[in-house]
Amino acid sequence: MAKDRPCPNMRRSAVDGPDQCVQQWAQLLDSIPFYVLLVDDQHQIVAWNRAMRDKYGIDDPSGAYCPRLIHGTDGVHEGCPLEQAVVDSGAVEKEIYDPAEDHWLISAVYPTTAKSNQGRPLFLHFTRDITAEKRASLALELSLEHHKAIGQLLQRLSVCPSPDQTLEELVELTLGLSWMKATCGAAAFLVRDGHLELVRGRSLPDTVNQRCSRVALGECVCGQVALTAQSAFVSSHSPGAAPLAPAESDDHGHAALPLVYEGNVLGVVNFYLGSGTTLNEPQRAYLVAAAGVTAAALAQQLTRQQAREAQARATELERSLLKQVIASQEEERRRVARELHDDLGQALSALLLDVKAGSGQVPGNVELCHRLETEVRELISKVYQLAWDLRPAILDDFGLDSALSRHINKVSGRTGLAIDYEFIGPQSPDSRLPPEVEVVLYRVTQEALNNVVRHASATRVSVIVLCHTDSVVLMVEDDGRGFDPEATADSGAQSGLGITGMRERVGLLKGELVLESAPGVGTSVKATIPLAG
Repeated sequence: MAKDRPCPNMRRSAVDGPDQCVQQWAQLLDSIPFYVLLVDDQHQIVAWNRAMRDKYGIDDPSGAYCPRLIHGTDGVHEGCPLEQAVVDSGAVEKEIYDPAEDHWLISAVYPTTAKSNQGRPLFLHFTRDITAEKRASLALELSLEHHKAIGQLLQRLSVCPSPDQTLEELVELTLGLSWMKATCGAAAFLVRDGHLELVRGRSLPDTVNQRCSRVALGECVCGQVALTAQSAFVSSHSPGAAPLAPAESDDHGHAALPLVYEGNVLGVVNFYLGSGTTLNEPQRAYLVAAAGVTAAALAQQLTRQQAREAQARATELERSLLKQVIASQEEERRRVARELHDDLGQALSALLLDVKAGSGQVPGNVELCHRLETEVRELISKVYQLAWDLRPAILDDFGLDSALSRHINKVSGRTGLAIDYEFIGPQSPDSRLPPEVEVVLYRVTQEALNNVVRHASATRVSVIVLCHTDSVVLMVEDDGRGFDPEATADSGAQSGLGITGMRERVGLLKGELVLESAPGVGTSVKATIPLAG
């Protein structure tokens, strides 16, 4: 057929039958498996193919007005792209969704070079059902969105510090997904003491928060899910939905999922559904996957939490036992010191009096008696010093400042070591430090000075006690030869044991002892102890 020449006898004649041109068009269009029309620019049907005849059951639609025949309207159908193709003199394709039949179509119009017997331009109108492809594409797109959401959830859960925060991340992320808009609220529970305990809730009525704060296993929909470890999807119109709903009315449904890890139900998350809404399979699949990911994160956190609690209990038990041991030691020191001072000291004092009396009665033994008197006096001094070192009574009677001042003077007088001492803190008896703090600081100072005298070869020492509102700090510094703390601790030397004892005593009061030293630069001991209240 020549360009722009009318196709003769384009319309079927009722008498003569189809002419050759129409038969050619019909043969061409019939070879196409989807709907095809040949129309002019006024929507008049010239020919259509077998797929259209099979769908509408009309054998000869020639001359019919297409919108009226196909769509039942005398006006132009909004989905038909013919008008635009006429204006543009080019091909036009449109994607159309038909809500009545829930399917998608591609409607396309292509201009041809042929004309009708009336000289009107002809157009090929293709209509192809793409519902299967569209649904597959939407499913793929939704699947990608699901994987993206699960990835975001994994990223958030990896930095959650607690099980409660983990459940909050699951709830917040899920409620924020646009394709999960059927959900209108959520409640997240953990299994504790044989019950479900509400730890996170979003957009819930006060009645729900009150009634669901603690749910017995087997009670309501969440308790049933926890008991059976099976998910429950209940719409607001499902039979029996009202008894399962925790709110005052039955205008919502449930998507309740157990948080199960290795067969153990750790909790339940329940998403509430709006009235008349249900979840499709992809949405349910996401919730199941999200619950599985959350359960794994919860299991790790609960395991770490239990390990921390067990460690804390063990540490507290160790601290308690050590505290009892040290308290027993201090009590035993106090008893022995008292016996040395009161019993042995008095006995030696009585012996000294006897020696003095005997020297006047036996003139020949005066020199011997004087020597004995000197030795007894030295023995008395050593006994009193031993009693003081064991437990100075002044510490109990007058406090840390007086005890340290007396002890430092004794050490300085005995060794000739220059010791600078300063106490900055409460001076009145009514504002003394707690007794246990005073004992620890006194023992740390005693041990630190003992190490200086025995090992440091120092010429000057500084002892400072600084009392703050919430803590007390002790610093003992010397200009001695110093040492390697790690090497000393590894060698098990006696001084290393002394350092260990200081750390243990300070640690009992939840304090910190820092020791800094190096060969040739002296030593610094700093003990910081918090003050309760």
